[in-house]
Amino acid sequence: MGNGLQAARRKLSFILTPLTHMYNDVWNALEQATLFAGMKAEEIEGELKALDFNVRDIPAKDTFLYQGKACQEAIIVLDGELVARMTEGDNKTLTVDYLRTGTLLTPAFLFSNDRNAPVSLMAVSHARLFCMSVAHLDLLLHANMQVRHNFLRLLSDINLFLLNKIKSVYLAPLRDRLAQHLLRMARKTGSSNITLHHSRQELADLFGVRKSSLIRSLSELEAQGAIFVRQKEIVILNANMLKAGA
Repeated sequence: MGNGLQAARRKLSFILTPLTHMYNDVWNALEQATLFAGMKAEEIEGELKALDFNVRDIPAKDTFLYQGKACQEAIIVLDGELVARMTEGDNKTLTVDYLRTGTLLTPAFLFSNDRNAPVSLMAVSHARLFCMSVAHLDLLLHANMQVRHNFLRLLSDINLFLLNKIKSVYLAPLRDRLAQHLLRMARKTGSSNITLHHSRQELADLFGVRKSSLIRSLSELEAQGAIFVRQKEIVILNANMLKAGA
């Protein structure tokens, strides 16, 4: 497998010079990707320059991949944000995650016997994507131990994420799940003032509940003095009260 990659590099060496400057911004962006953690732009370029890939721009609000469609490529978010949503037959929608710069999309399904996407992917804002065939990702994983290690870690992290997602959606009361989410956001930002980047409906979809249920739980937490709710901001007034619920 390594010999195949080396042969491809030799075959394409005559066209690499003009491509180097064209894709400098791509190599730099991929430094932030989990798949290339621990690697510099020059190293990433050296591994990818003989492999087939393309860069696509997705306008805001466009759906890039529909639930049930086959995942034929390894895709990394270079810039922008995507939202992954799952829809059931009764049109109930669950927001699985928001996917930001550096994220490798659907890694757990790339080498599965069933590559049909379990979610739809829509661009929240204008997004730029790095796309590579699964076959060439396979070459890369065999050729570079660091990339292979990063990919295995990604799969492990996804298992943990899904277990926590099941717990947050199905096992705990909504009030407790909401308290846990607010505490997590506060830790992430280092502030008790949490700016809401998504609508109440989008936040409800994140928990797989109706908007009215979300608003009721927020009102309960506010009435208890745990939080203060503004239009686009939630202020944590009593973190200990939230921790007791979470």
